[in-house]
Amino acid sequence: MAGHFESELCQVLLEEHFGKTVSLVAAALLRESGPLPAIMFRLRGAVKLNAVRKSLAILNQHSVVDFKIDSTMRINYSIDRNAILAFSKAPRCCLIAKTLYGGLAEAICEELFSYGRLTCSDTIRKVALR
Repeated sequence: MAGHFESELCQVLLEEHFGKTVSLVAAALLRESGPLPAIMFRLRGAVKLNAVRKSLAILNQHSVVDFKIDSTMRINYSIDRNAILAFSKAPRCCLIAKTLYGGLAEAICEELFSYGRLTCSDTIRKVALR
């Protein structure tokens, strides 16, 4: 898939799943990875700093954004396009889980896609509250 169209598809998937703010932050990272000040510069006031930090936390929770500390002790954020494209497979995964293991497995699958990384006890607690 071409880079430009792949980036657009990633933006659409993220906007559908998380909303406009997270999609804007991800779009800045899709153009080029970098530290938080560079991300803020690319957004040029479209999103406030607090919202950018929350968006990065959400994307990190879903294993879409990775961060590394470089030699100057700055945190560089990068985005994984393949992890974003995997969101398009979520409904099929939940359907397969339901078909093979029943409604409870589907509920667990939905919770994991909704919240990203969860501990086993948190997942069980959230499914039990449904």
